[in-house]
Amino acid sequence: AQAVDGAVAGGRDDPAGRTLGDAVAGPAHEGTREGVLDRVLGIVHAAGREPVAHPPAGLIVLKPTAELQVMIEAAHAAGAGLKARFAQLAELAVRAKTGPADLVSIADEEAERTTHAILARARPAYGFLGEEGGVRAGSDDAHTWIVDPLDGTTNFLYACPLWGVNVALARENRVVAGVTYLPMVDETYVAAAGQGAWLNGQRLRVSSRGVLAEALL
Repeated sequence: AQAVDGAVAGGRDDPAGRTLGDAVAGPAHEGTREGVLDRVLGIVHAAGREPVAHPPAGLIVLKPTAELQVMIEAAHAAGAGLKARFAQLAELAVRAKTGPADLVSIADEEAERTTHAILARARPAYGFLGEEGGVRAGSDDAHTWIVDPLDGTTNFLYACPLWGVNVALARENRVVAGVTYLPMVDETYVAAAGQGAWLNGQRLRVSSRGVLAEALL
């Protein structure tokens, strides 16, 4: 498997030349280039993959640009509303979109309206593509927000906490940044073109485990 920071490439955010995921780094830690956030072990050495009791000083931390910041804001705002609705499942109105297995709740639609309002306020010229409301053209046809306001509707409706909000930005029909927020576990995943992937502001990398028996699929 290749490291996630090679998954997407290219794209500039502003004339000053900042890319969509500028990062800052401190000094190296005990001979390794940086600390790494492992989804199971926590902060570990990049080389030895052994747990570290405290985050190393050299941990790379995401410094989001304006577009990433508004994407995170929109995802968090929608997630907060969904979390409140999750506590009111018995009262939630549900209908079928195309069949009994394809459910949509009023929570989906509320979340999409929330994300659209925040994204449109920040970049009013950008287009918007929402799972529930479809396409809303913008005067800037090079940029489009893409939103799945409630990814995991069935989980949500059956009280399973594994659901989230997805917000992406496409430039010239190519996705250059994405945010996924899981409100019930308070995890925010961010990926940006050429800048890798991040969890709650800390860099993610593919595990060095090379044996299938040691991996979780």
